[in-house]
Amino acid sequence: MHYLILNFKTYPEATGENALHLAEIANAGRSGSKVNVIVCPQAVDIYRIREKFPLLSIWAQHIDPIVPGRNTGWTSPTSIVMAGANGTLVNHSEHKLTTSQVEQTLTSCKHFQLSSCLAVKDAAEAEYFRTLRPDFLAYEPEELISGETSLIEADPQAAKMFVEKFQNHGAKLVLGAGVKSANDISEALKLGFEGILISSGFVKSEQPAEFLNQMLAAFN
Repeated sequence: MHYLILNFKTYPEATGENALHLAEIANAGRSGSKVNVIVCPQAVDIYRIREKFPLLSIWAQHIDPIVPGRNTGWTSPTSIVMAGANGTLVNHSEHKLTTSQVEQTLTSCKHFQLSSCLAVKDAAEAEYFRTLRPDFLAYEPEELISGETSLIEADPQAAKMFVEKFQNHGAKLVLGAGVKSANDISEALKLGFEGILISSGFVKSEQPAEFLNQMLAAFN
């Protein structure tokens, strides 16, 4: 199984009704592909997407490992599950966590049976958190996020070494940061990555359906 994770972030193009529109495109792509297409909308859009697309994989962008109660402004795992999410991103470079917060969040994911995708900036960070056993490990060098250059272009040797180091440690390996082309995907798969994490390339595309189809075709 391969995975294409679409992070909506907080772009206007992926908020509210626009989020629903992108989810519709993702759902159509999912139904015609063997790739598991996953959308990561803002928390406030999870429920509306789940109501419309019951079979689509939906992950939160972040959860807080809290017990429901007096936690104004925080996002509880309980609320995410009840909204219809299947998983969550953890420790994205735009929402970094402390070591203890990462540990608590991954524990919460296991308790609530949420898939966890732990983002790391380099192999050293991946090694540090490896024993916490996230379901997915997303390699995203921070300097390449939202840029025009992918790691496949910038430093393919680093991508290769990451796979060689972590491919037998249980987590599914995902490549992100700057991925915007079918070639990026095909080359990442050749190296042994099982998934791809994309954001602006999809969300800000003038033709997101066409972009998604091109990305999905690269998995073949």
